[in-house]
Amino acid sequence: MNFKNNLTAFFLLLSLQFVFGQYVTDPLPYAPIANPLPDTMDQLYRDSVNLSISRVRVNQAGYRIDDEKLFYYVGSSASEFTVINIENSNIAGTGTLQSTGKQTSGQLNIKSYHKAQLISGGDIKYELLSPEISGTVFKGFLPQLAEGRYKVIVNSDTSSPFIINDNVYGMVKDALIKYFGIARCGDNESWFHDDCHLKDIVPGGWHDAGDHLKVPQSIGYAVSVLGLCATALKDRDTDHYAFNHAITQNTDRIPDVLRETKVGADYIINSYDQAAGNVSAMKTELGNMDMIMAGGDGRNIRIWL
Repeated sequence: MNFKNNLTAFFLLLSLQFVFGQYVTDPLPYAPIANPLPDTMDQLYRDSVNLSISRVRVNQAGYRIDDEKLFYYVGSSASEFTVINIENSNIAGTGTLQSTGKQTSGQLNIKSYHKAQLISGGDIKYELLSPEISGTVFKGFLPQLAEGRYKVIVNSDTSSPFIINDNVYGMVKDALIKYFGIARCGDNESWFHDDCHLKDIVPGGWHDAGDHLKVPQSIGYAVSVLGLCATALKDRDTDHYAFNHAITQNTDRIPDVLRETKVGADYIINSYDQAAGNVSAMKTELGNMDMIMAGGDGRNIRIWL
């Protein structure tokens, strides 16, 4: 790469720092299962990588050591598989596959839009179509494996890498909680974006489904489930993050699920207080979806600013 391209890449990364607010440079508590592509990578490149679909379907979160380890293969024929230890390239085990008698077929169709939240069904930035994967579904069970990182080979097809570790679902929890950090609204220290919608009638809470609406059913359900998990599974609610999920080296000494529950609970309580305790007057649904979708007048949903 020449100097001009290097300089262009540098300023692109610099601009991304402002678009996404910050880079995540602290160690990830779920690093063994993390997406290897950085959050700041161009979305077209990320989508292009996702078009490469393996016929060998493993649990990409991994497996616990003593769990039954089921995986699938889609193809015309298959009888045996090999498990490779990625760290040393040695064969860690072998096994046989069994047909389920079922057929399947599918492919990915990825569409990227400009201003997707404002224009429905138009203004496509790019569209990508993966090769079609079809065939008989075969199933196999992995042999007993020690803690480590592995891949499965069937015929000429190789699975995604996966780990064997008794904490795989703890890592999944650590990864999933960061979505709530992306969805945070107001001045709630999102690791992904700057403060937003500070003039909402009721600030805070979480955006809904990747757009800028705030929906009471979604927020209420999330608060209930997160709160239940934080209460019933206290021993598994670890403190791996500061309030800002980009910070893991200096945490806030509050269990992460419990801390995230408070973001949604505060929003509901603030709405209750703003309505002076009159539940029927609470404003919990914010956003102008009627006007975003053609033909609406916006009277049923409060406008976010």
